[in-house]
Order: sequence, then structure tokens, then C-alpha cells
Amino acid sequence: MLRGASVDFRWRPVAAAWYLGVGDEIAPGTSAFIRKLAVRRAWAKKGVSTELLSFARAHARALARPYLRLDCVADRLGLRDLYEHFGFAVHSVIRKGTVSFARDELQTTQ
Repeated sequence: MLRGASVDFRWRPVAAAWYLGVGDEIAPGTSAFIRKLAVRRAWAKKGVSTELLSFARAHARALARPYLRLDCVADRLGLRDLYEHFGFAVHSVIRKGTVSFARDELQTTQ
């Protein structure tokens, strides 16, 4: 059970919609991607993000994808810290217009 969670049967959303997909411009057939991972502020620091990342890693393994990848705005240090503590490492940083994006990857075979 998630830290701080209790069962009260008043179902409310915890995480925003997110997408786990496949396809890869780095090396075709090697990765699953997380897009749009978001957790409600009320559930921050209660393990929801970690549970979602764990699910995504397991799903990538089931798809026989050796990498799980995601990207985020490079200056979102709190978010990048979460990903780093989970085991992601920066693969590259790209720039789109005036914004830099960190592209992170996690080996799913570990």
C-alpha cells in the first residue's frame, strides 16, 4: 500500500493520464517510453510516482524492451531527482526552441 494511503471508498483520481508506448528514434525496437506522467499534489511524496515507474519498468520488460525512456524539461530539478533516484540516467539533452529537455533512460534488465 502507498505511504499515507487509506481505504475510504471515495474514489478520486491520484494520477493524471499517462501513456506507455513503444517506438524509438534512438535505436528502433529497444525502448518503451513514458509520456505525460503526472501525480496530483495531494499524493506527492507518497510513493505514487515510484509505483507508476515500477509498473512501467515491468511492462517494458514484458515487451522485451531493454530500455525504459522518458524526457522532461531539463531545469525541473525535483522531477529529475525523482527519476535519478529510481535509477534513470541522462542519455542526452536536446533543445527545442528556448527549452532544453533531458532524455533519460533506465535499463530494464537490472
